[in-house]
Amino acid sequence: MYDLPPSGARCASRFGFRDPVPADRPTAFELFHAALEAARRGEVFEAVLLLRGAFFENLYIAPLLLGEECHPQDIWHPGADAGLRAAREYAERYGKLWKSEAAAFALLAGVWNDSLVNVSRNILEARSEKELSALLEERRLLMSPERLRMTQPGILARLERIRLPQPLVPPRLALVMVASRDPAATVEFYRKLLGIEPRTTSRVAGGFAEFELGGVRLAVHGLDRTAPGDPYRLGPAPESYGWGAVFVFSVRDFERYYRNATGAGFEILDSDLSSPGRRHFVVKDPSGYLIEITEEEPRGIQLS
Repeated sequence: MYDLPPSGARCASRFGFRDPVPADRPTAFELFHAALEAARRGEVFEAVLLLRGAFFENLYIAPLLLGEECHPQDIWHPGADAGLRAAREYAERYGKLWKSEAAAFALLAGVWNDSLVNVSRNILEARSEKELSALLEERRLLMSPERLRMTQPGILARLERIRLPQPLVPPRLALVMVASRDPAATVEFYRKLLGIEPRTTSRVAGGFAEFELGGVRLAVHGLDRTAPGDPYRLGPAPESYGWGAVFVFSVRDFERYYRNATGAGFEILDSDLSSPGRRHFVVKDPSGYLIEITEEEPRGIQLS
């Protein structure tokens, strides 16, 4: 099994065309792997650049993956993994993987058959030594870093029809709304504990206030099922609004928040004040929501 390179970007940055071959120059296998990973991420520009480099390192892998016939040419190879035997080994191991990625496979075919790239394919079909020599020189010129940059936009334009799947971006938690028996008392609690002011307040929704907390907004409201225009259909209020809910705040200045809590007279329900880097304490807001203040990254319930 061949290890994937650390990243496609690193592989692309190491990709050069110098003689002699540098020790850290990526192999054809690495470049094909990195191109596949880039295609999976939807990064067309990088995938195309890596494929062009991969074709340079091994002429035979692409046609074998695409099911085309190819015959060995009497040309210099930079290493054992640049020959036909290595290409067959790669195609046998990873051919099904490439074919299972329909968009990446279409991109591979599109780049291999592009008018600016297919000089590599033409080398495999050269009929004379003179033709082969001319094609090799043409490829050398085309694969200089400057020519790569100049010709890349044209190749990408011709590949516009190929749509690579974009990676799923996890949703960002933007707003948490908590119901409160007494919104005014709850707002005062968070103001004293956290030492911040609400960004907005309103009398609507039975009383409403919104705090900005490091990219997530916390909103306190007093809506219940009897409130006119209740859009949430909350149903009857429970005995304890906060049952089962724990809000964990990760802070840097732990002492400051502990002083806020004790200075305001809040009951400390649980705490660890003696473990540097892992100190925490727990209080309860007026509606019963548990609030944990910790100086370490929250990890939730620890499973054995």
